[in-house]
Amino acid sequence: MTSVLWTFLIFSFMAPALNTQPELILEIQNVEVAEGTLRIGVFDKPGAFPNDDAVLAGYYFKVTQTGTIQISLRDLPFGDYAIAFHHDVNDDGKLDKNFFGVPTEPYTFSNNPSAKWRQPRFEEARFSFKEDKQILS
Repeated sequence: MTSVLWTFLIFSFMAPALNTQPELILEIQNVEVAEGTLRIGVFDKPGAFPNDDAVLAGYYFKVTQTGTIQISLRDLPFGDYAIAFHHDVNDDGKLDKNFFGVPTEPYTFSNNPSAKWRQPRFEEARFSFKEDKQILS
């Protein structure tokens, strides 16, 4: 009887630790328009980034405010990732571009890489998700 009670107590104290999932909080700043959809692509392979066809996980969030938006992701395991963000203001499902191919809708990447005339490489946008609660801004 005593061993059953001890086993129950041990697992009771461990239960909260077993149920916690790591949380990656994405902080998107300078949102200027409170409409449309924020499209987020998470990549874990250098050759795939930032092509839509090879996205590891895709997320879509309706934009209802301006300023800073925080989004919590709880379904990613620890690892190295690169993220592409696109604010699809007109909700047409694509990144709109002008005649020269320059994007006309807001977009960015994790780590804010300084690639101006080309898409950033995975290594430039890569970050390590390794904490139980980690903020990426």
